[in-house]
Amino acid sequence: MCCKSCARIILITFNFILFICGGLFVAFGALGRHNMPLLMQFTSKIPGVERIDHIIDIPETIAGSATFMIILGSVMVFFGFFGCFGAWCMLKWMLFIYWLVLVLILLAEIALIVVAAVSPGKLEGHVKNILFKSLEKDFKPVSIYGTNITLPSSVVAIAWVSLQFEVGCCGANNYTDYMNFQWNNTFIIDGGTQPVTTARVPPSCCKLKEPRQVPTSTVAFQDLHQCLVRQNEYNEEGCYKSVLELMVQYHYIPIIIAAVVICVELVAIAASFHLWRSNDRK
Repeated sequence: MCCKSCARIILITFNFILFICGGLFVAFGALGRHNMPLLMQFTSKIPGVERIDHIIDIPETIAGSATFMIILGSVMVFFGFFGCFGAWCMLKWMLFIYWLVLVLILLAEIALIVVAAVSPGKLEGHVKNILFKSLEKDFKPVSIYGTNITLPSSVVAIAWVSLQFEVGCCGANNYTDYMNFQWNNTFIIDGGTQPVTTARVPPSCCKLKEPRQVPTSTVAFQDLHQCLVRQNEYNEEGCYKSVLELMVQYHYIPIIIAAVVICVELVAIAASFHLWRSNDRK
């Protein structure tokens, strides 16, 4: 009886937290899509926003993330409600479906871990392919107005541009990636005195006077014009290698996260299975 009560409390608490977090995701996503002025008023109070609002289109960035937040939040709300209501009302069929879905998720995670351990080269090649497809599909360069630099509005494009600036890399494999797909390669530098109509690499591939930063002005580059025509002053190494180095450097973070997630899932699986079996014996 004590074990049954503990299992019930664990499931209700865990899924209630999941339900609340999902609801917050849906609320912020809906707010981003339908009430942007109110959300902008809220984000303006966050310290440091005033330093980046001139280089990032914050409303467009939030709107682009809103749909993803709504979908993810809806899944969390549904799954949290399913587990919480099933444990509260002791509904055998709901507890069984909840248990079964958790087991399938756990098996999928274990399969990914095994593949990563047994075939690291195959996984690395797959990740490299994913990176290039992301670059090809979503990359947009920074915009240059006189000497001012503005980041693109797409969240994925911002991530690529920021990665290349801050890490000092170019493309997924290397700088030649930009020869293999179409992108906006027309720039006007310094108020039109140095037009570049066929840039071979984007500005985010160009070397900075002070590396590891996202510049707001063209004066931050060593030689932007020479870089864009790919004569010199550009980063040749691909971002894939840099991403791998970062993954190795901070490998303990995903290990800790994965361990915590698997432990929570095992507890939820055990609790839901115990409740299901207890209810079955009645």
